Amino acid sequence: MGRRSKGPDAVDDRGMLDEQVIGITSNFPFYERYHDERYVTSHDRRSVVTLKDKGESRVYSLINDSNKELVVYQIDSGLIDDKKVSKCDFGIYSEDNLLVLVELKGSDYRAAIEQLLSTIEILLKTPKVSVTRLFTRVVLSKARVLDILLTKEKKLKLLVEREYHGSHYKCSRVMKDTLSKI
Repeated sequence: MGRRSKGPDAVDDRGMLDEQVIGITSNFPFYERYHDERYVTSHDRRSVVTLKDKGESRVYSLINDSNKELVVYQIDSGLIDDKKVSKCDFGIYSEDNLLVLVELKGSDYRAAIEQLLSTIEILLKTPKVSVTRLFTRVVLSKARVLDILLTKEKKLKLLVEREYHGSHYKCSRVMKDTLSKI
């Protein structure tokens, strides 16, 4: 693989850092368990991570204002490849042991909630993989975001807030987060 740049943040053609902070150690339990390059789409300090499905209008952006090392995972058809299992689309893991799970959805918000709950169960709870903080995000394309909390949404919000000290948000079409503020 060729080099794109030189220096401490040199990356290869796949966007992987040559010298990584996040490594296969107990300091990074999520990465220690899930580090296969087949489903890691990037591992670098890019200033903005943008996630979207091909040909779709839904976009999630994470602004990396702290210049943290980030690992971006393809979860659906990647980390979780079982077609019979509900799972979210993407995950972003930071050097602070923080995880953002992202679901880009058409209009079925209930299904998006189920996918996030299932992903948490499969990747974190059942294998007992810990993260310092967990954030869940849903970007819908076809529907107005309901203000009414669904029972499953309440369950997800409580789980994320109480067990993982994070938050859950939903929006239509485009969502932007700033790493230092989530």
